[in-house]
Amino acid sequence: MVEFIKADLTCMPQIKNESVDLIVCHATIRAINNRPLKAVKALSEFYRVLKKGGWLIIDDESPLPKLRRLRRKCKLSVGKPTSLWLSSSMANITQRYALKKLEFAAKIVGFKDIELQKFEGGWPSEEDMSEWREKMREMINRIDDEDLKAAFPKSG
Repeated sequence: MVEFIKADLTCMPQIKNESVDLIVCHATIRAINNRPLKAVKALSEFYRVLKKGGWLIIDDESPLPKLRRLRRKCKLSVGKPTSLWLSSSMANITQRYALKKLEFAAKIVGFKDIELQKFEGGWPSEEDMSEWREKMREMINRIDDEDLKAAFPKSG
């Protein structure tokens, strides 16, 4: 069962300890990290609610000079419950430093045995995107609920 819960990332009392299998955090940590300790508080809550063996996926991108983008994915394997995936543009030292600060914050809140792995690459090719769109269309066509299916665009 999938359940969506709207909550303040830094305080989620409505979610029980070790009750969540997966947290996906897209374009969020960067937005809250400029407020004092918000990222640390959010990571602490993620740690609290994730089941042992659960996953925290953090994904973020930002534009690079001359509108080029570089994608680097960083996997942090953690001891308590989770594996933490970070995906971010890492072209300048500020962004690399931010990733190190996030890794440090994860350690502070209790994540253990953190391992950082980097995977570099560029934007997907048009061929890859075409294949992805085809796969998504196949998945959409398998949805039984017609109202939900209608929420997706017909062309792609």
